[in-house]
Amino acid sequence: MNFAWLKKNKLWISVLLAALGIVFCWAGGRQKISEGIFYEYLNSFRGEPLSIHIVEVDPSKVKILPEFGQESRFGLANVSSMAERKDAIVAINAGFFHLDDKLIGVPAGIFKINNNWLSDSSKYRGVIGWSQDLSKFVVDRLMIGTKIKFGENEFDVNRINQNRSKRRAIIYTPEFGLSTRTSDDGLEFVVVNGWVVKILVNRGNSVIPKNGYIFSVDSRSKLNLSQVKVGDRAELLFSFDCSRSISINSNSDAWQACDYLVGGTPVLISDGTVVKDFSQEKDCDAFIFKKHPRTAVGILPNRHWMFVVVDGYQQNISDGMTIPELADFMHALGCESALNMDGGSSSVLFVKDKVANVPAKKFGVLVIKGEKPVSDSIVVLPKQ
Repeated sequence: MNFAWLKKNKLWISVLLAALGIVFCWAGGRQKISEGIFYEYLNSFRGEPLSIHIVEVDPSKVKILPEFGQESRFGLANVSSMAERKDAIVAINAGFFHLDDKLIGVPAGIFKINNNWLSDSSKYRGVIGWSQDLSKFVVDRLMIGTKIKFGENEFDVNRINQNRSKRRAIIYTPEFGLSTRTSDDGLEFVVVNGWVVKILVNRGNSVIPKNGYIFSVDSRSKLNLSQVKVGDRAELLFSFDCSRSISINSNSDAWQACDYLVGGTPVLISDGTVVKDFSQEKDCDAFIFKKHPRTAVGILPNRHWMFVVVDGYQQNISDGMTIPELADFMHALGCESALNMDGGSSSVLFVKDKVANVPAKKFGVLVIKGEKPVSDSIVVLPKQ
């Protein structure tokens, strides 16, 4: 079942869904935005007034790419700015991100572009992955393991592009910024083109090489790195932990085939079944069960992508959705898999030169409308 079929048969579908307690209200006609891209607006669901923006994308007609704020390094930017930079037809906000001083604009979850691992996650949380040619995709819970190999010796890496706190060992790539922003109580191994070129003792805030990375280790770490020397070969090794998978399509080989990975939370639908227990991803109850603006990405059985943004914080117009409501809505659209992305004031859908929804931020009883800068997005580009 795809969205075009729903539209063509919406009278019969409406009768059936009404019998199940599910009510759609199509506010406008399905609009063709570009080849393989269609936009639809709904103004209610289950009889509740809501402002819902939906884009269906045929992956055989387009390119779908992740994009991060400052193009060459982490930072914040409006979704519309990222879309305009890439000449995108459609763009949507993507993963969650940090706002504290040392990590502003750094993704909080897994983020990978081609062979560049730019961020990971400390928790088993939802991820959507896809191949460059869009022939493969996976939506599931995932955690990655990272090691660094110097010569024949392997060492555990705690995180990628995150704060180096007590006893931790962190990889810093050029996308993190000009330097590691670390204190002077550790070791920093400078790797260029796969070789250790410098070892800095009791030094921090080292310049990150453009064609390499830095392995930064807190002085209280238990790693024995005394045998590592300048001139050693260095290699990063990544593994996929699928021990908490809920999809039959999720395994190490499937994730390895994905050129792009973007983290979200929680998984909403897996193998056609609505997820009911979100506790595995350790999201707080207020995030799950309170109404907020929401952003979601789903995949239909025909492999078309669905981008959905639900407006919120607008009394009597669109309060937003809870996570269970969003999962039910994505399932009603026909999605066989779906993932919740960053929401709240981050929720933005850009369609053909303008922001289609009404982004809003809430401060107590005060609501301020307008687009908010985010760390990354998913953009849809013409295939040629």
